[in-house]
Amino acid sequence: MGSNPNIEIISWEQARKSVKAAEPELAEIIDKWEVRHPFIRVRYYYGSQVLKEGILHLTDKDGISIPIHSPIISTEIKEQLNYSNLPMGIITAGSNEVFLETENRVIPLAFFKPGVILGLWESLEEKASYFPKQIWEVTAGARTLFMLPSISQRVPHEQLKRHYGVKRSPPSTIYDHHQVFMQIIRSKNFKQEWYNEIIFFGKEWFTQDNSDIGWLRFYNHLLEKAWKLSAYNRNKITFDKVWLLFSQELELKGIKANPHLIYILKQIIAITIGAAPGFRPVVKSNIAAPVAELQKIYLNTYGLKNYIPTIMSLDYFMPYQSNVPIYYSLQAQTQIEPLYKFKNILSEIREIKMLLELFIELALEGKLKTAGTLIEWVVKNVHFNFYHPDTERHDDIHNSKYLPAKDKALIEVQGAKRGRKFANASPLAKGCVQISMK
Repeated sequence: MGSNPNIEIISWEQARKSVKAAEPELAEIIDKWEVRHPFIRVRYYYGSQVLKEGILHLTDKDGISIPIHSPIISTEIKEQLNYSNLPMGIITAGSNEVFLETENRVIPLAFFKPGVILGLWESLEEKASYFPKQIWEVTAGARTLFMLPSISQRVPHEQLKRHYGVKRSPPSTIYDHHQVFMQIIRSKNFKQEWYNEIIFFGKEWFTQDNSDIGWLRFYNHLLEKAWKLSAYNRNKITFDKVWLLFSQELELKGIKANPHLIYILKQIIAITIGAAPGFRPVVKSNIAAPVAELQKIYLNTYGLKNYIPTIMSLDYFMPYQSNVPIYYSLQAQTQIEPLYKFKNILSEIREIKMLLELFIELALEGKLKTAGTLIEWVVKNVHFNFYHPDTERHDDIHNSKYLPAKDKALIEVQGAKRGRKFANASPLAKGCVQISMK
């Protein structure tokens, strides 16, 4: 393989500092364990594939993502990582998004930051499994990353081609922003370094020894992590029962709801209980991507006019903890069910709002059997505001131009001078739900 600084076999002594910063409890367990097996440290660059069609990808010396079966990858590394299609690794820098990609949209399934153990379920799973391994992908950095104002003008886009070697055409949808961003970030003229680092555990860490207290502590910690991460999925049949009760109540009230709007409502609730990611503006953080430098380029090189270059990415609303709003967008739907094409978006936003208010009312009355669950906490503590740019000030659906009044992060961009406006007619703002604490 030759010298490749992007893939290294390292010892615990070399991995310890990064692992301890990301996952101190696990680092303490390994410190007390006398066993010392190898790790494989891999650096990925923004937009690189980590997992594609069930196949692990690593990074060659030029920063290009390649499948693990490539002849460029050494036999030793292949043998260390062959125990799972996605070996267990700790994210120590950057982030990873798990997603499905269809012809017309990207469906984000999870967004992982430093400290998360990637590949945990896959590594603990039995060989004969219910777990399909080829239906989703994992990328370095946020795949679902987009700017609110339009960046599709041809002439300004030519400046990006000239200065940063961008080959892609101007993006036609928000899902195309990622490819353009990736080409800018990978340009030799891009000034800010960004990488996603994963420290993978070699296969020997999973050699079972029930007589070894160190192994038992290690394995028990992984099981506890997997148990916590699987909380929503383990209880999904219970949540399905809640929705069955809700549909029965709708029938009793003579309400014939559009099933697609019910799918959207379910996703809003999933975001609110922390089971699915929503959208947030990226402020003073480069975990998802080197966002600040991208914004500077769109201000100075692209020459974005009039608007604040707000960039949105994925994040989680954490019950009992979140004090920052998060969003569901009707124009960038994230539910796994089929994309719904609105016929009369304002009318259907009102229908979703009515269904949500009825759901809250029924939950508070005890008719949905949610006592003691996160849903009970949500209906008592969370506020939902609906927005669209074509409404009057006193409408029950708020005008999108007032969004920054409730969330200053939408207009908090370094280098954006006064006089620039919030992009209230952006795809996100053309029908969104703002989720916040009461």
